[in-house]
Amino acid sequence: MNPEPLDYAGPGSTEDRPRHPPAVTWLMTLSVIAFFAVGVLGLLYIDVLGAAAGGMMIAAAVFLLIAVFGFLSRPRPAFLAGAIMTLGAFLAAALAAGLSHLLEQQLEQRILATRPMNLSGVIVVSAQSDVGKDLAAMQAARSLNAVSAFLAFCLLVYLIVQSFGRRPD
Repeated sequence: MNPEPLDYAGPGSTEDRPRHPPAVTWLMTLSVIAFFAVGVLGLLYIDVLGAAAGGMMIAAAVFLLIAVFGFLSRPRPAFLAGAIMTLGAFLAAALAAGLSHLLEQQLEQRILATRPMNLSGVIVVSAQSDVGKDLAAMQAARSLNAVSAFLAFCLLVYLIVQSFGRRPD
């Protein structure tokens, strides 16, 4: 004699339907993974990337993680608050991508300045050297920030549409 479980949600409640479409769920999942990697890379290579680029990478990761886990994972997602935090993540990731690109160009110019002027052809930089490790970190930061900024922009478009394009239920 087991009693039937109580259904507090009732028929037709928001618990019966998914909060976000499957494509958006995948977008949020990929964004969380990419921004987590951005934060870890920024933290591990802050000495190479500098306080500005590394700090922006960490800030971008924090903004997006707060947006997804704090505002968009609720039973009733807070789309506008999520959009504001995602905008911060997008701007921080885009700025970090630009800064890491500038740092990479400066390092490439330093590498070229140390080579003889009459040397032509391919210049090989060993990945095991300090300069090679710095160059690889800057290239990884630039690429990962660019991908993360793109993902944040896509998520931002969805959130803006949900925030301002919704009809009252």
